[in-house]
Amino acid sequence: MNFRWSMMKKMAAVLGIVLILAGCSASSSAAELPLDEQEVKSLMAEKMKVQDWQFSQKEDQFIFSSNPSDTGANGTTYGVNANTGTVYDETSGMPLTNLVMKAASGFTDIQDGNKYLAQLVELSQAILDDNGLVAASENWIQGGYKDGFLYGDVTKDEQAMSIKFDVFTKEWSEIKGGE
Repeated sequence: MNFRWSMMKKMAAVLGIVLILAGCSASSSAAELPLDEQEVKSLMAEKMKVQDWQFSQKEDQFIFSSNPSDTGANGTTYGVNANTGTVYDETSGMPLTNLVMKAASGFTDIQDGNKYLAQLVELSQAILDDNGLVAASENWIQGGYKDGFLYGDVTKDEQAMSIKFDVFTKEWSEIKGGE
């Protein structure tokens, strides 16, 4: 009887810890999509350290531009897609991280373009696998849309198509003519 009681207390303690941890992890990503201006500003200040940057908004895209102290220097500009939470380089349109997805690994520390592309391909593989898509070539990712989405060429059921996709949210759609 003492053995059972002891085991039950241990199990209750473990369950309590699990519930506490689950509660903490659930509450730490309280932001829901789409993000509003205050949420974007707060999350960008926390995750991307953009305090005192110039801010603007274009529809559902929020833009943060650095103010370099050297007037001859080029600044950095990030965009945030309020619908997905994806942060991207405003110049290239290429994704960097996601503000609301805890599991979103970031690309902000990668300085080597080949390593960056390899990481993009690796993250994108789940989209292909989960949806019966096959990369059309080794260099199937073609570029960024300036909204955090990428585009690339794939096949599905042996039919060639171009897709638009987000490596963090795994959203994707076929690109129809004219998009």
